[in-house]
This record gives sequence, C-alpha cells and structure tokens, in this order.
Amino acid sequence: MKKDCIQNPIKKFNIFGLISKYRTGLMGLATIFVYIFHDPIYTNHPAINAIKNRLFIGVDIFIFLSGYGLYYASLKRQTIKSFYIKRIKRVYPTFLVVACIVCMIKNSDFRETLSILSTIGYWWGDSFQSWYISAILVFYLLFPFYLKWFNPSPYKTTFQAVIIGVLITIPAYIVFPDLRIGFFSRIPIFSIGVLSAYIANNKPLGFKENSLIKTAILLISTGLCSTLLLYTTLKPYSAAWCPLPFIFVVPGLIILLILFCEKNNNSPLRNRILSALIFIGNLSLEFYLIHEPILHLMPYPTMTKPEKVGYIVILGLLSLGLALLLNKLITWINHIFAKQLSSDIIS
Repeated sequence: MKKDCIQNPIKKFNIFGLISKYRTGLMGLATIFVYIFHDPIYTNHPAINAIKNRLFIGVDIFIFLSGYGLYYASLKRQTIKSFYIKRIKRVYPTFLVVACIVCMIKNSDFRETLSILSTIGYWWGDSFQSWYISAILVFYLLFPFYLKWFNPSPYKTTFQAVIIGVLITIPAYIVFPDLRIGFFSRIPIFSIGVLSAYIANNKPLGFKENSLIKTAILLISTGLCSTLLLYTTLKPYSAAWCPLPFIFVVPGLIILLILFCEKNNNSPLRNRILSALIFIGNLSLEFYLIHEPILHLMPYPTMTKPEKVGYIVILGLLSLGLALLLNKLITWINHIFAKQLSSDIIS
C-alpha cells in the first residue's frame, strides 16, 4: 500500500498559476456569456431567463483577468508613462474606430459624439455606450497608484479594497439609486484578480482536487446566498449592486473550469472547444465593442423562436467576423505607425 502511494502521489493543482495558462480561453467564455446576456431572446422558463440575466458575470470575469494581467505587466521594467501608453494602445484605437462608426450611424450631435469618444459620457450619465471601456480605462489609470498601496501588504490591501468597494456601492445605491456606480462594484473583483496573480508569481501553491472542488462549491454557494440577501434587502434589483456577489462566484467558477480542463487534458473535444474559446478570447475586445451595436441596429423580423435563435447565432458569427477584420485593421495601422516612427528616428 505504501509503495502504491509513493508511485501514485496525489496530484496537486497550482490553481493560481493555471489561470495564466487558461486566461485567453476564459476571456473567450466570458465573451460568449456577455453576448448571450445582451441578445434579446428569452424563453418561457423563468429559471433559464434568470441565469441569462446573470450572464453579465462575463464582465466581472474580464475585470478579474484584467487585474491578473496588469499585475504581471507591472513586473516588466517600464516607466509609468510607457505602462499607460501600452494600455491605451491596446484599447483605445479599437474603441475609437467602432465609436466613430456608431456615432455616424446614430447621427450623433457634437455633444454626444464627444461624450462617447472621450469615454466620459458614462460618468456624467449622458451615454451608456461601451461603459466597460470607461471603467477599464480608469482601472488602468489608477493601477500604478494601487500597486504602491498593494505591494507592502498584498492581503491586507486586497481586503481593504474589497471593503471599500462594498462600502461605496451599497450606501451610494441607497442614497443615489440613479447614480451609475457599476465601476465601484467592480473594485473588489479587480483587486482579487491582482492578488491572484501575486500569489501565482510569489507563492506557488498546490491544492488537492477535492479541496479545490469543495472550495469552489463553497464560494459559489456563498455568492448565491449573498445575491438572495441583497435582493431581499436592496430593492429594486439594480445593476449597481448585483455584481458584488460575483467576488465569490467568479473565483469558484474559474476553479471548476480550470479543473475540468486539466482533468480532460487529452480529450479531443476539450481541445477543440478550448481552441475555439482561445480564438474568441483573442478577439474579445473587438467582439465586445462590435456585438452590441450589431444587436441593437439590426432589424428583427417576425420569426418563430427557433428562427430567432438561428438569427442571433448568425449575428454572433457576423460580429466575430467583423471583430477579426477590425483586429487585422488595427494591427496594420499600428504596424504602419511603428514603421513610420522608426524611419523618422533613423532620419
């Protein structure tokens, strides 16, 4: 018996480190979640509709992974200026192209165009278009300062950031129910993403499969109970506070997904699905920006429910194709600018 135990040791999973391995695939899954949340089709089953209405959890997965990725980006030797330039180049040119097209289609006036293109419209309540871009740019702006607060005491700082996010979100919602405070309710999940990357980089930990499954179930259950508690105490239902329970659900869901991928590492079906999710994940920004205008601007002729589902799938594929073209366009423009800048420096 002892010999068997030595020859077949219990496998442990470095779950924090594995997030990096599956990060792009998780982004692809989050993209699908957000698309399903935004599509206008509902079923006759309240339970299915309730799940659909919570699939904006994809945004919280994005923000968790953004915090995770930003911590690793901070490990590279760079100035704050270069950090900002890289982050803006990653997001804003793509956003600018889509936003300009949307403004032209909507025939926006000067004020609306300025509020959309500057991304500040979300903050003063003038435009809700692509609010995620407005929020993520603020996270980018504040991250170097947050890191100075985080580095001396990572666990304490994360706990404080979670508490601050909750303490801002709930009282602000009670006093100002119409205030757009979705950004503040995402501070906790962002800070947890940063801490996860810190643990992966500095303290690689291995966990048994059973322990991880129990932890994931406990986290998800806590998130569901928190949702029920908030729903019964903070009425009406609001997008301002409803992301707060995701600080439990997102880590739990990620643990289960990573475990599934690791346990089925040799499955052809698993590999095909993961490859598809990675493809979508690499286009997640472009798809996110394109799919909502597509869903809002396309006509919805009278159809049966199965036909509507097929129509939504076609619109999703159209959005994915346009996302790929946009990705190629931005890559080409960046290449032209880099080449021109290089020639100017040489000359």
